[in-house]
Amino acid sequence: MSINGGQELNDPHVEALVYVVNHDKSVSYQNAKPWEDEYPKFRVKVKDGRVRFEMKGHYLTLQEAQDATKPFISKWEFASALELGPGAFRLVYSHDESTLRQQPPGQSLGSINFNTLVETAFYQYPVPPSEAAMDVHDPDVQTMLHRYTGYRQGHEPLTSMAYFCCDVFTKRLSRGSQDAAEKHKISHKLIKYVNNLASNKGGAQARHAHAVERDLTADEVRKLEKAVVAMIIRAAKVAADPNQHMPEINLGNVLEISP
Repeated sequence: MSINGGQELNDPHVEALVYVVNHDKSVSYQNAKPWEDEYPKFRVKVKDGRVRFEMKGHYLTLQEAQDATKPFISKWEFASALELGPGAFRLVYSHDESTLRQQPPGQSLGSINFNTLVETAFYQYPVPPSEAAMDVHDPDVQTMLHRYTGYRQGHEPLTSMAYFCCDVFTKRLSRGSQDAAEKHKISHKLIKYVNNLASNKGGAQARHAHAVERDLTADEVRKLEKAVVAMIIRAAKVAADPNQHMPEINLGNVLEISP
């Protein structure tokens, strides 16, 4: 703090927040290449298992800066869980980098904490999702994500998970499959495809006895997984802003879908 004639004080300014990339043992980011990108409120730099948010605005406190980055981080972790599986990418706060700026007299400085950064080696980093609005905390979105996460962790068969998510998508979030298709810009044919596979195939893990001898092909497994991911993403987008632009997802492009 510098004082000029007892009339001038300095206030804290959070310049950057630093996070450590955390993940489970099934993922390695050891040889990851660093990258950076520009966003409205901050610049993101990823290197050596660290994610640095360089703040563009003036944030007086750590809490203000974290509030500005929290929605972005939530979307990033949400998208990574869908794309790479649960536990593949999480951000754990490490420390902030702060400087002092002049402020009017009569205001006091808050404490500025500098914590030790934990070094970790990683293999590859997931790319943050687009800037499209998504409500990743919507209860139905979280319910579908929970079931999808259980499937990826081996706790539930693909067919029962896919059927449940399709049921939420068409009956809780919509008034039937046609309404779901129109509201979420997912083709009616793709929704019926998911329901049909989940009901009539699956082999030893089939939902119904008549499907025990009908195994899913590798292509069907991939399409079923991607279709569920598409439903969860679109549910999050509609929950945030039902009027935003969303290109149609169909059987022809569902394998290309990413958050």
